[in-house]
Amino acid sequence: MPEPGLMAADTPRILAIADVRLSAHVAVALPVTSFYAELIGLDPLPGESGERRLGFYGYPRSGPRLYVDLVNEPAEPSNQRDLLVQIASLFHFEQMLIERGLAYEWSHGWWFYDRRICLPDPAGNRIELVAYHIL
Repeated sequence: MPEPGLMAADTPRILAIADVRLSAHVAVALPVTSFYAELIGLDPLPGESGERRLGFYGYPRSGPRLYVDLVNEPAEPSNQRDLLVQIASLFHFEQMLIERGLAYEWSHGWWFYDRRICLPDPAGNRIELVAYHIL
């Protein structure tokens, strides 16, 4: 169930000014696709995914897109945020992570509603999820 004032159709949203580019080793292409499509809820870009790149988009459809370049060398895990995605409910998402046995951590900002779930994608990119509240 979405947070009050936020429709499920409005999420997930990639929170960025421009398209986001990440990289992943070619060996984890299927787990990366599953992570972003099934877990995060982003839709694959028709005609954009192939042997060298995966493409995803959220809502609105005209917003920034996520491109994952498939490379032969494994990327180093990141300690800084690589992607920020708005979802409908952090607590429902946390339940899904628990059910799947995936590791994650909570992050709290300066004010009460600034809470995030941080987790790595299968390639080691740091993903942060946030749900905005209507005050």
